[in-house]
Amino acid sequence: MVDYSRFLSKGEVVKSVSVSVTPTTDPEFEIHTLVISPEGDKVAYYARGGVEGEEYTATFTVTTSLRQVWPHDIRFAVREPPQYG
Repeated sequence: MVDYSRFLSKGEVVKSVSVSVTPTTDPEFEIHTLVISPEGDKVAYYARGGVEGEEYTATFTVTTSLRQVWPHDIRFAVREPPQYG
């Protein structure tokens, strides 16, 4: 979840969000199920997939009720969980 409350003006809310991911691999790293909180100040998402050892940059572009547009990057590193047993 990404919290935008510190960046929003009083009464301003997140109206939409889109995301793009680089690099493109097979299997691809996906960000999906983008959901804006009922308060309009947070965005939840699920991330999955990708290639072990690869690093991905997800560029989230948020548009607010005051028509501000904020692109920002979140970096992800794909690691396989350790195998026990």
